Amino acid sequence: MGNNKSSNKQPFAHHPSITEVQRLIDRQNAINIEKVIEALEKLPKFNLKTQDFGSFVDEFNNAQAVLNAKLEVKTSKRVFESLIENEES
Repeated sequence: MGNNKSSNKQPFAHHPSITEVQRLIDRQNAINIEKVIEALEKLPKFNLKTQDFGSFVDEFNNAQAVLNAKLEVKTSKRVFESLIENEES
C-alpha cells in the first residue's frame, strides 16, 4: 500500500502580500485624511490654499482631536446605553 499524502493536503488560503496590505492601509489613510480636510474646510476662516503650513498642521491636529473626541463620546454613549438596556432586561 502506497502512502497517498496528496488527499490529506489542505487547500492553501490566499494571504495578501505586504504590498496589498500596504495599499489598503494607504487607501484608508487617504480617505481619513480627506475626511479631516473636509471637516477643516468647514471651520470658519480656514482655507487650505491660503494657510501657511504651520497653521495647517495646527488646524489639522485640532480638527483631528475634535473628531476623535466626538467618536469617543459616541462610543461611550453607545456602551452606556447598552449597559442600561442590559440592566433593564
